[in-house]
Amino acid sequence: MAQNSVRCQFCKISLEVKWKCKTCDVIFCDSCRLNIHAILKNSHEHDVMDFKDTERNCSDNVDLKSIPCSTHLEQSCLIYCRNCDKSLCSSCLIYPSDQTELTRIYHLRRESLDELKQQIENTLPFFEAKSAEFRCLDSKLLSQHHNNPVTQQKEILETIEEDLKQRRDDLEDALEESSASSIFPVFEKINKDLPAQITVQVKTSDLIYIESRSNDSFFGSIIEIPTFKLAHTFAIRLPDISAIVTLNEETCVLYSAKKIFFQHISISKLKLIKLISYNSKTKRNQTFDRSTRVVDMTAYRGNILISDVSIGNEIMHICHSVSQTEFTSIGNLHPCGVHTAKDIILVGYCSSYHRNDKSGIMILDLTGKEIRRFECTAKNEGRLFTYPAKITTNINNDICVVDYQSFYSEKIQHMVNVIHMNQGMGE
Repeated sequence: MAQNSVRCQFCKISLEVKWKCKTCDVIFCDSCRLNIHAILKNSHEHDVMDFKDTERNCSDNVDLKSIPCSTHLEQSCLIYCRNCDKSLCSSCLIYPSDQTELTRIYHLRRESLDELKQQIENTLPFFEAKSAEFRCLDSKLLSQHHNNPVTQQKEILETIEEDLKQRRDDLEDALEESSASSIFPVFEKINKDLPAQITVQVKTSDLIYIESRSNDSFFGSIIEIPTFKLAHTFAIRLPDISAIVTLNEETCVLYSAKKIFFQHISISKLKLIKLISYNSKTKRNQTFDRSTRVVDMTAYRGNILISDVSIGNEIMHICHSVSQTEFTSIGNLHPCGVHTAKDIILVGYCSSYHRNDKSGIMILDLTGKEIRRFECTAKNEGRLFTYPAKITTNINNDICVVDYQSFYSEKIQHMVNVIHMNQGMGE
């Protein structure tokens, strides 16, 4: 019966439809199969099947687009609602019952964007003023260090200012157009958080003037006074910390003279992320008098140099627990402080920890070869040091030395000497 109610789609006359071509999506009779379909290009590759088989299998391949909407007959079905038992088109999804809700949501979002725009306009002047304040600072101050706090704060303020201006412009465009196609996307994408109006103190660094020590120069130096702030505290299980040195941005080395024990500590974002501990492989000097202990340590090419007479009268080169070797020897003298400065190594020394009659600073190259030494002032007015135990340098290349005056008095006296290097001569 169904076959007689369907006409051939080629001739439009025959009711005896026998075939269906899945490739062409066309049904036709025997005559049209031979006279029309067979002469189509590549028709021998088409998928042609008996029309009766398609009727039997039609329920297995339901095309929603071929079903009209239950309400809007001119529209194709988009989804089939099992609860309603109806085929629905796109209009049915929002109209008429949901159209009121959609309009309500549109107005709420438009009001929200308008309110956000007002908040941005109230906040923006604060950051514009702060950015202008930082831009007025001396350009030399901002360029001294790429990552100094003043430069970082200036960049943060400028970024906030640009972001607020961009959001304000986007909101103005959307609200001016006022269409749903502009309001909905902007509402979903725009950042609705506003930066806190933190009071930023613009303060230049404190500076100090240091007079020149050269007789032929009337110019001194202006240096920045650093500020210090405790960032964090870590508890280390060592009986003592006799020396500490920084190897890189995250790693420092601690040395316990009591145990002749090293700890490499890696700290990142104020958290201890790695700890490596190991003993010195050098034999302990059993005859060493602890009351005269002098220990110092410095960074050297990613590793450390250490002076500690308990592990030998030489300067030792320590590379973790893997390599611990003698770096250099200073003869019959005893090493005290040690410090690496650019292309040289500074070593403090003394002739004896008990009855000392010779002490000074020795300058070595980076291979450990002696360049020169000095023990007295440039005018030979007497010895500069007694026991130069700790050595460092400042930004003016002055040598700063903590000098132990005596090991045997009830209260050991410590002197801090600053040695100014003038054309290679100590003053």
